[in-house]
Amino acid sequence: MIEFEDIFTIIPKYENVSVETSYSTHPRRIRQAVNALGSERILFGSDFPTNEPGFELYKIQNAHLKEKEMENVLYRNASRLIKLD
Repeated sequence: MIEFEDIFTIIPKYENVSVETSYSTHPRRIRQAVNALGSERILFGSDFPTNEPGFELYKIQNAHLKEKEMENVLYRNASRLIKLD
C-alpha cells in the first residue's frame, strides 16, 4: 500500500496518473496535493457510499483552492478524461 507521503514522490513520474480527493480526511491534504501535483491531476472523489458526498465537497470548499483549481478538481479534469470537452 502506498502511504500518503509516497504519493508526492511516485505520481509526478507518471503523466497518466491522477489522485482523487476522498483519500484525504482533511482539506489541508487536498491543498498539499494540488501544490505538489497541480490541480490538473486531482479528481473529486465522493467515496460513496462510505462517505457522504457533502462531506467530500466540504473538504474541497475548505482546501483554500483558487477558483480555477476548484473548477479543475470538481469537473474539468473528469470532463477531460472522459472526453466531454
